[in-house]
Amino acid sequence: MHHRGFGAVLPAAIARRDGAQLAAAFTETVRLRALLPGGPVEAHGRQAVVARFVGWFADFDAVEVMSASDEPVADRHLVHYRLTLRRGRRRWTCTQTLIGKATSTCWVPVSASSPARVTAMAGDPMPPPWGDYDRADPFPRFARARADGPVHEVTLPDGQRAWLIVRFAEARAALNDPRLSKDMHAALARDGGVVAEGLPGPAFARHMLSVDPPDHTRLRGLAAVAFSRSRITALRPRVQAIVDGLLDDLRDRGDTVVDLVAGFAFPLPFTVISELLGVPEPDRSELGAWFTTLLAPALAPEPPPDAVAASARVVGYLTAMLDRR
Repeated sequence: MHHRGFGAVLPAAIARRDGAQLAAAFTETVRLRALLPGGPVEAHGRQAVVARFVGWFADFDAVEVMSASDEPVADRHLVHYRLTLRRGRRRWTCTQTLIGKATSTCWVPVSASSPARVTAMAGDPMPPPWGDYDRADPFPRFARARADGPVHEVTLPDGQRAWLIVRFAEARAALNDPRLSKDMHAALARDGGVVAEGLPGPAFARHMLSVDPPDHTRLRGLAAVAFSRSRITALRPRVQAIVDGLLDDLRDRGDTVVDLVAGFAFPLPFTVISELLGVPEPDRSELGAWFTTLLAPALAPEPPPDAVAASARVVGYLTAMLDRR
């Protein structure tokens, strides 16, 4: 991919359906992998990639560039643009992001709402921000996001840009892609602007769910022993007793409306995990309250002071528990 002016050249060439200008923007050995609602699409070589781009937008009466930007990112180049597509009285929007290596051979992953699958019509409101939906019934909002495409650019409450993947096949492909990482320590070491430190912070971020292989493989092997089929089967009577006790407590309160999260959904896994980890029963109420405060949703860019304090207490308690062992 030839980088100079690419952020302006590519969207303009697409809007004009100009195959010659698109061909001039790519190297001969360019490769394309597109994550679309119908699944991944690949093309290899300049002409195949150009044909794929032109084909996406060939059937529209008009394609207009709404915004476009490009920036170097380490040894790669990121180009992000948003298009308005029109066919008759219908309108669609399409957002694509391309990342090309600074070599003669380019890998260009594309995240896009496929024009053939976008359902927003002229005059329809665009999907609302993720904070503007009915939290008691979020499923229509989630369904619309899946219908609009598998990958969405979002802005997190702390202002960080992120990519939200809402379909299984694309999520699995991303998790298995060695170019993507879950390691917060590595991200913070590379560039403090890549990811917010967040809570509970780096001291508590080094665990099986947030590291890459080979560390993830090693930790998963250790956890697999504790969660083998025989161990889980042995836990069943105790888990059943906890379930029965929680349901009995809800019944004995005599309330016509109950909070299943506070009375069942949170204490069940928390109690089981506490017993597996050996957290003494007298400590569980306070530890659970800290976790509840720490995990409470917050829309402000900065974490609330009570969440910061709860995070410090959780980290301090678990560190002390490990030291005692």
